[in-house]
Amino acid sequence: RPYVFPFYLRALRKPLREALQWRSIGENAWEQFIPVPGFERFGLITRQILLWRRRAAEHRLGRPNIVVYTMPQYAPLLIRDPACRFYYAYDAYRFYPGWDHARVMTQESRILEAADAVITVSRRMQKDWEGKTRGSLFYLPNATPQEFVHALAKANGEKPADLKNFRGPLVGCIGTIDLGYDWTLIRGLAQGFRQVSFIFLGKVTNRTPEMDEVFRLPNIHLLGQKPHAELPSYIRHFDVCFCPWLVNDLKDRGSPLRIYDYLGSDKPILSTAIDEAVNMNEFVAIGRNASECLAILGQMLGGHYPMDLEARRRFIAKQTWDQRAACLGALIDGVANSERNQVRRVGQISAL
Repeated sequence: RPYVFPFYLRALRKPLREALQWRSIGENAWEQFIPVPGFERFGLITRQILLWRRRAAEHRLGRPNIVVYTMPQYAPLLIRDPACRFYYAYDAYRFYPGWDHARVMTQESRILEAADAVITVSRRMQKDWEGKTRGSLFYLPNATPQEFVHALAKANGEKPADLKNFRGPLVGCIGTIDLGYDWTLIRGLAQGFRQVSFIFLGKVTNRTPEMDEVFRLPNIHLLGQKPHAELPSYIRHFDVCFCPWLVNDLKDRGSPLRIYDYLGSDKPILSTAIDEAVNMNEFVAIGRNASECLAILGQMLGGHYPMDLEARRRFIAKQTWDQRAACLGALIDGVANSERNQVRRVGQISAL
């Protein structure tokens, strides 16, 4: 796990003596934290550090049978890799703000060409890459923990202390608060429903004057970041769950974790028209513009929005991380076994 130095020291709060040490994270699973200067400004040094750690791991454990790459910046590590390769793309990195998009696309193309299979978290990204990889393309979106669904299914408990002072309906949003939100829409909804409290739970990053203007509205409330395990106690007291992602190239290729978390509740869900939300429109109300969002939110707050909760419960029961892990494991085994059989048929020598 590579982390830039400031994040390693401040956010992870890990002493440097723990860096580069393997630690157990489960049965037959280990991880290693690797402080690096950064992929963008110090890409060459960072790649050399990762290559050094990769070689050290191979020296200790032997050549890997399977390697799963999760970022385009790992492309230089493909050079001496004889293993079965997977690219697990959980974000559309070529649209990241502040990144060198041309360089990211070049790196990603190298991985796509080398991968035996590519796994994406969104159908839009899967469509982007049709015909651009020699391997198979698989769709495996995000999910929610089984215990999170169970916690939401429990009877309503006492309100969290920081919700008790709010009167009127609560429209809640969980997750990182950043430039990826449609702040124009949020301002319009808050001004259109002044009797409603809009609750935001999450860390605020990259604040802008536009965001600060919205934060100053009297019915917008920032309650800070909460541990994920505590979020069910908040969601149970929301009247409406909200996903305000901006519809753009990046978010349209994302898989919104918050929607999977919301789906475990019995609350109506309003989302902007990001592609993955539209694909779940049987359970998620889609507002394609401000006027649609205003109208839908009015219906939800008035108790007039229909929901098939039984169908929703059946759906979310199949969208857990345990099930995703089982699918990923079976997918990797299937592709790796197929590659082994193909190598044997043509009589080549393989490290597999």
